Amino acid sequence: MTLDEDGTFTWVNCSQGGATSMGTWTSDATTLTFSYVEDQVFCPGGTLTWEYQLDGSTLTSHVVANTCSEQNGGTWEFERQT
Repeated sequence: MTLDEDGTFTWVNCSQGGATSMGTWTSDATTLTFSYVEDQVFCPGGTLTWEYQLDGSTLTSHVVANTCSEQNGGTWEFERQT
């Protein structure tokens, strides 16, 4: 996952054969929300919201709201790559 400063993101989803998703993202002190563009394999036109915690270079997240039938919850962990 790459979160760009302009509010866009790209995400290579290994669980879906390496499909790349794109859209926009927003965040506040506790949540991170992804809005996917319509022509995506994962969550076309939908949104996915996480509560997150950032500890050093590790982001741990838990899905708290979504309009994606593919994603029903769960906890995800990401490690910053240099």
